[in-house]
Amino acid sequence: MSMRSRLVLIASATVTVALVAAAVVLFVIVRATLLSEAGTQARLMAENVAAQFELGESIRITRAVHISLPGWPIPVPSGNVLYRTATTPQGVTVTVTAPLDDIQRRLITLGWILVLTVCALSTLVAAVLWTTIGRALQPVERIRATVADITSRDLSQRVPEPTARDEIGRLAITMNSTLDRLDRALRQQRSFAADASHELRSPLAALRTELELALNDPGDPDWRAAMREALQDAERLERLAADLLLLARTDAEEPTRHAPVELSALVAKQSARRAMVRTRLVPAVVHGNAGHLERLVTNLLDNAEQHARTQITVSLTADQGQDQGQGQGQVVLRVADDGPGIPENDRERIFERFTRLDNARNRETGGAGLGLAIAKAIAISHNGTLRVTDGRPGACFILQLPQGEKGRCDE
Repeated sequence: MSMRSRLVLIASATVTVALVAAAVVLFVIVRATLLSEAGTQARLMAENVAAQFELGESIRITRAVHISLPGWPIPVPSGNVLYRTATTPQGVTVTVTAPLDDIQRRLITLGWILVLTVCALSTLVAAVLWTTIGRALQPVERIRATVADITSRDLSQRVPEPTARDEIGRLAITMNSTLDRLDRALRQQRSFAADASHELRSPLAALRTELELALNDPGDPDWRAAMREALQDAERLERLAADLLLLARTDAEEPTRHAPVELSALVAKQSARRAMVRTRLVPAVVHGNAGHLERLVTNLLDNAEQHARTQITVSLTADQGQDQGQGQGQVVLRVADDGPGIPENDRERIFERFTRLDNARNRETGGAGLGLAIAKAIAISHNGTLRVTDGRPGACFILQLPQGEKGRCDE
């Protein structure tokens, strides 16, 4: 049974019950009124006849009037009648009967009228409800039909939005917003899969070529060099697979172990491995996953190292907002290089996956274009932000993370 039918059935049944109750009450009131009027008329007639008898006036005796002298038994009328009595001071009892046949005929007629009225009103209410609810649910049916036509291959369709901003209108707006997000996610997934396949194809093809050459000429004295090149391609594949796995886990928001991390020590450790890095660090603790944070710092330094001409400047500061009553403090890491910089129009695009700027990145020096995307994903997963500004010269990447507390550790 459809929702429309259920709503009409419930509403019609409720109205019908109310009409039946009102009809029964009306019938009882009319019946009581008619019987009361008949009884009053009979009583008045009996009192009038008794008064005439007392005054000695002539009395017109009918079948409805019976006079009982003192000592006579008072008759009890039988049949479909009611009666009333009146007694004179001399002990004479006057009994007047009133037939109920006419009242019964009137009550039967009233009953049929009420039955027909209840049936007609119930039918009318059901018809009005069926039409009204049908019109109210038409937008829902259009939404259902549109959603039924949407497939996983094509999420471009949108449900029609009613002009009225009621519950159904808000439902349509919410569904279109959800479809927009799904459409964007599907396009990103397709682009991600295509880019990942493209990135994996190159090292796999190179690895296969090197292995085939080594197999075709096993006496080649340079087979060790071929094996080294194959190993490098395998390592590149391993790094790419690890990057893709990390991005997938970040997208899935898998829970990781968080603990206090000495970010200053981590930055100092990674900076010491690079000759052109100059640091200005203050002690700073953040709450997060040490491995992920180390990967974030490494990616930022690797990116700066690829584009710096002579120097990389790394600074770490801690905003003591928590101590000053301004809420949780922030740890700010700045990684600046003196390279060519990043055009303003590309400062958001560089954080997209598999993105390489034409003037700065290629597969040989820039990797797969996942480093900055991974860094930003890790920053967001730690309730932080990562952005790039003009370093004058070069680019300056700014990482902000909530300040942690020493000794705090949870899952």
